[in-house]
Amino acid sequence: EILSYPVVHADESYMRVLYGASGNKNHSNSYVWQIALPLYTGNYLNYYRIYPGRGREYAERLLSSDNKIKVTGIVTDCYGVYDGIAKERGYKHALCWAHLRKYLISAMDNVGSRSIYENLLNAYGYNGMANGIAKWYETECQNTTEPGAKKRLALHRDAMLMLLGINHLFALERNLDPHAPDYLNTVKNIRDKNGSQLFNVVKECAKRLALDSCTIGLSKDKKKVYKLINTKPYSQPAAYFLNGINGFKAFLSDARFPLSQARVETSFKNVALQRATKCFINTDWGMRVYGDLLSITDSCRQQQVDVGRYLIWAISNMYKRFKRRYPHKKVRALDRWEYLPYESFTQDELKKDYVNHQVKII
Repeated sequence: EILSYPVVHADESYMRVLYGASGNKNHSNSYVWQIALPLYTGNYLNYYRIYPGRGREYAERLLSSDNKIKVTGIVTDCYGVYDGIAKERGYKHALCWAHLRKYLISAMDNVGSRSIYENLLNAYGYNGMANGIAKWYETECQNTTEPGAKKRLALHRDAMLMLLGINHLFALERNLDPHAPDYLNTVKNIRDKNGSQLFNVVKECAKRLALDSCTIGLSKDKKKVYKLINTKPYSQPAAYFLNGINGFKAFLSDARFPLSQARVETSFKNVALQRATKCFINTDWGMRVYGDLLSITDSCRQQQVDVGRYLIWAISNMYKRFKRRYPHKKVRALDRWEYLPYESFTQDELKKDYVNHQVKII
């Protein structure tokens, strides 16, 4: 069902899978993969699969390519396999601006420019921030005689302006209701009016940062590639943006692309405990079943459906199919649209539906 929509989120994250209760032995460094729909669809479905790797073959499995698939665009982080699949299948590919912001803030924290940014924001406010950064740079340049200081200050200035541009993009859409009927039209109007200007601010700042922070090479298809210099603090955000510039620009031409991967990143927090500790799945088939359970429980949670009651309902229907020997095509689909809350059943109806009387429904 998720892949019947034109735009989907896709992401993956590390998960350790144990084959047996043997401590750290006999484990597989696997990945939990996820696809989900943007919030504006109103369809809060999450689909998980756990695969024993992070290669392209697993991304292709996740983004199934049969004739029923209607996906025309994907939103991801900068992991390269998604870009390859998008080019092969003719998808539009948008990259996550929140990841760019995270890398930039991390770099600014390491060199102290984030605290300067926060102080200037408190002093000048959001609307006066650009002028505040310019005044700060001018004042600092006048007060320093240290060799190389002006170059360092210019890098801090560009990083702060780049962060200001990114924050402005998010601020313009932050208070919009994704469930409003005119949401996509509103987003389109906002981006048509402000998007290109803010994108160009971020691009010019990233280019200036890259002059000091990156080396430039060529890819196999002769395209320019910005490479990291580990000793340069602004290397990662500059390279991340410039190498994926077309993905970051995709939001300008299509309002259906959200600015961030928050939809899937938030959902991954629900598996963080299992991911950080150990997951006793025992078999490859167990990995698939566990992915199914994650898909069910997280989709229920996001739609405020009681997971326990839904699972009891689903299991009771599976039991009916077995008990009554219904052909598969005649069995009511076990999806959330068919789900009825427990309160809507009488005790007699529950008994008729063969719910095990030993199962206590809370």
